[in-house]
Amino acid sequence: MGSLPSRVKKRRQYCEQYIKQIDDYIVFIGKKHEAALDLCQKYSQKAKSGEYASPEMTLTLQNMLSEPLLTDEAKFEIRQTIELLSAEMQKQGFDLLAKSPNLTEKERLEIMEAYGCGSKPSGGTSDVKLLKSKADGDIEFALKSAAQESEQALEQLGLPNGACAIREDVSSTVYQKFTELSGIDLGFPKSEVAQLNGQTFAKIEGIKGKMADGEGINDIKREIESAEALKDKLVERKRPAEEVQRVDVQLQKLQAKLAAAKQDMESVPDQVSSESMGKVLMSTILTGQWDCKWGNLIVDGSTARPIDAGAALPTLQTIAGFLTSDRQSVHQMPALEQLLTYPIGHSKAFQDLPIANQPVDPTMVAEMLKLNPDVLVQAAKDRRDQVLRDNPTLGGGKPVLEDLSLMVMKDSITGAQAILRSKPGMTLKEFVVAWSAWFKNWAAGFYQQHAPQAV
Repeated sequence: MGSLPSRVKKRRQYCEQYIKQIDDYIVFIGKKHEAALDLCQKYSQKAKSGEYASPEMTLTLQNMLSEPLLTDEAKFEIRQTIELLSAEMQKQGFDLLAKSPNLTEKERLEIMEAYGCGSKPSGGTSDVKLLKSKADGDIEFALKSAAQESEQALEQLGLPNGACAIREDVSSTVYQKFTELSGIDLGFPKSEVAQLNGQTFAKIEGIKGKMADGEGINDIKREIESAEALKDKLVERKRPAEEVQRVDVQLQKLQAKLAAAKQDMESVPDQVSSESMGKVLMSTILTGQWDCKWGNLIVDGSTARPIDAGAALPTLQTIAGFLTSDRQSVHQMPALEQLLTYPIGHSKAFQDLPIANQPVDPTMVAEMLKLNPDVLVQAAKDRRDQVLRDNPTLGGGKPVLEDLSLMVMKDSITGAQAILRSKPGMTLKEFVVAWSAWFKNWAAGFYQQHAPQAV
């Protein structure tokens, strides 16, 4: 023909374009890799020289680990840098606290927050800091940022950042009021909205104990998989032995961490007493904390303590999440029964705990039946109004806790009271099954009654 057919010329033209785009993309990936390594080197040197590096830098590095264009080598260096930064900044913070014995609680907290004195929990999607004042001390406080709350919780509520912080605070008030009225401590840590270093947090009392947390175990497994993949690549590329050794050291730490988490998974659920689990269930009922899972419990001896009220005090959108698309019936339930079965990751996962067939504590039953829900609702309203007066920018000017959520709380309590009254001596499992049936009959009707009418 004397020349290439036009269709072949087009194909060749496209191939040349694609090759250039791929070459440019490879260069782009390389630049991101080098930029990440440069950042790690810069902040490692700052930490080693005793310079201050904000914990926000650690958070930035942590977020980079989800960047798909970074190589495994870069991500390994990022993890090493995070570990170094955290250790060096904490040391500076602990030294400062030790030299300043007469600080107020707020001043101590601001130092702990500024220097990252503590750790970040495994699992969860919100920005949480676990703080302590000594390297070998217990966790004294948890801080949950009101600006970076759990996306999952906010989506369930249909509300902006700040909605979870106020729920931690108001739920704590409800539980304290219940203790005042009944003499029964449900175990929820004291929580309040607080301003520290110019930021808004939910400040939560630290509590001791262990967890049977499947999400945390999965996080560790993902880190191990990443480290193993990197080690395989280094060996395949015949990299120096010291590079492989660094990864091996990290792998050993992660394997030990995983083994401890698995051991807790197996032992913790059987430690919890039926009386303690009854308190957890009633705390769920009192504030509508329907995100029921073992990852929201800390167990100390035989006592299980509920944590994380960020999605408590449900909204209409929360309820809609349990309903069918036409909002006429329920298609799933708040999974209270999960608390009476062995958690995912346990060798007996989904089987009933022995305590499931124990009766609800008679003292708890008596106090629940005496309870006036309106007293708790008023306490919640008063505290909500005070928090909003003290923190007028919470939620960015949008409502973050409306009266309707407190109506849900009241209905949940009165429903539980009717159940407890219907059968004296009922077991924990019987109570959960009956409350789930109540929810199934209640949810769609409540939604229809309060949902805005379409124009």
